[in-house]
Parts: sequence; structure tokens; C-alpha cells
Amino acid sequence: MSFIHLRLCAEEVKSMNPENLAEYQTEVYRDYGKSISLPDNYCFLNYEPVKPLPPVQATAGGIMIVGAYPSAIFQRINKRIVPVKNLNEPFDPASHDVSKNKSADELDQKILEPLGITRSMCWITNLVKVFLFKPEHVKQFLDFKSSAAGFSTRDDFEIYAKKSLPWIFREIELSQPKLIITLGAEVAGNMREVKGKKARNDLLNYKIAKIMVGQREYRIVHFAHPGILMRGNPKWLKIHNEGLKELKADIQALLTKENCVQPGS
Repeated sequence: MSFIHLRLCAEEVKSMNPENLAEYQTEVYRDYGKSISLPDNYCFLNYEPVKPLPPVQATAGGIMIVGAYPSAIFQRINKRIVPVKNLNEPFDPASHDVSKNKSADELDQKILEPLGITRSMCWITNLVKVFLFKPEHVKQFLDFKSSAAGFSTRDDFEIYAKKSLPWIFREIELSQPKLIITLGAEVAGNMREVKGKKARNDLLNYKIAKIMVGQREYRIVHFAHPGILMRGNPKWLKIHNEGLKELKADIQALLTKENCVQPGS
């Protein structure tokens, strides 16, 4: 296994020191947007405020899943598929207005099921905790003559990701996972302080590494983004399938050492 040390400032840890999951969720709702300098009046085109999504499926001592940022609930409006509302949780498995959340299907079908893992064994979260608007989403604000301010925040993912690192490090300390699985090159690059497309893609090697967060060492492995896998990219499907074969037994062994527990239980 390779080894890397993640720097975590004592001031950052001190500023977010909840004793349990409920307190952490409250802090995310209250403080997250301001901490990453999210625009004021950040909302969907129907004026629904975009809210941060803290982990809800949050089992400690198991597998931590870290995505890039949450999706949203979409509606069909004038033959357009438009984001209009927050999901209930990261990788929300519930069905909503148009269809089931695609990111939930991607996680279940390409990561959890092949590894023999259930959601109940996982702490499921995102690095950036709010839905981010792509330029085509912002165009919809104009097309539908919404007076709500549209912000193309997807282009600023790297800024938000860097400011979100103290939050994800706090979650690692709170959840004490046996293994952290990150999804996609953006998350891997930010958590490993690696820049550049090639260098970040090289991290997606399905090899368990070690990181130091606070005073403790944790195992971490970087997967390709499940959306790329669902679209059938041959290169990444091959890397992914071969990587899962090697990892499955190791992950099952890690999970059987101790039972996973819900924070506060």
C-alpha cells in the first residue's frame, strides 16, 4: 500500500467538532454554504433554495463512499428536463417526479452490488454538499424567464471542493471507516492534493492506499466515476471490473473484523 498524509489544520477541526451525527447534520445545514462562499440567494429557477445535503445513510465503522456533489430532483417542463428541488440525501435512492435519481442507480449497480455491499454498511456522502448548476442549467433560468438569480457553479467545483475538505475530514473522524471509496478523478485529486487530468486519472487504480487524518491512519481507494461506467466506457469498464475482482475479498474481510455501527447507537 502507498502512503500519503493529508494535512488537517487544528483550527479547521476545532471549528466543527460535533459529538454525534445529528449535531454534524445541523452544522452542515447551518454553516456549510457560508463556509464555501456559496452565492447569496442560491436557488433553483422556481425559487426553491439549494440546500446542503449532509449524510443520512451514515453507518460508522464500515465503508465510506465519497461522491463529487449531489444531484437534484428534475421535472419535465415544456419538454425540458429541469432541476427544481433538493434530493433528501446524498445518492438518494427514492423515486421522484421524473424518475429515480440516476446517481443512486449508478452507485448501487456499479459499486455496491458488485462488491456485495449494502447501503446499511456505508456512510454515504459527497465532497461538495450542494447541487451545482452547469451552464445549460443557468440558460434555463433565462429560457423560462425566471427572475431567480442563476449561478454557473459547476465551473467552480475546484474552489468549493478545496473549501469542503475540512468537512469531509471531519466526517472521516466521525465515521471511523474501515475503507474510504472515492468516486471520480475530481474527488480523488482533491483528497490527495493532486492536480492535472492525467495525474488524477492515474489515482483511479483501485489500489488501497493509506492516508492520515488527524491522528489516525485510514485506508482509501479511488474508483472511476460510476456515471462513466454506466455510459459503457470500454477503458474504464475494464479497469473497474478488474479492480473490483481484486478488491472484493479484501473489503469483505475488512467488514467482518467488527460490526458497523450507527453513530450515537
